[in-house]
Amino acid sequence: MILEPPIKAVDKSDMSATDLLFDCLSEQNLLVLQSYAARSLALKTTHDEHDGWLERLETIDSADPEQLTQIHGELIALGMLKFEVSNRHTGLRYRVSDRGYAVLQTPTPDHPAESAEAMSRVTAAFEPPELHRLSDVT
Repeated sequence: MILEPPIKAVDKSDMSATDLLFDCLSEQNLLVLQSYAARSLALKTTHDEHDGWLERLETIDSADPEQLTQIHGELIALGMLKFEVSNRHTGLRYRVSDRGYAVLQTPTPDHPAESAEAMSRVTAAFEPPELHRLSDVT
């Protein structure tokens, strides 16, 4: 009889809250979050007055519309995506939260330097509106 070695518990006590959040995201969650960040960056680059709010992402290659609804809900529940009801015609609008941007800066196991560097460029180019308001007050 061959006994397999016991499964070792993973010690996550030295992981940051951002690392723990990153660990609980599916590939699709991350793809949606990255899509919102990229769309926001593109708009910020061409429109200085862009406030970060975007119309709902309706499609991505790896998820059907029902899955996309679930992904939005998960990202909102995790505090990575914010939403607001804008008007009758637009409906809900979404924005990546500070927590979402922090998670996007977390290096991935496959490409630790490249992913962190790429998302740092995204977050450096788009400062969330709350930070603008706080800096205006001080």
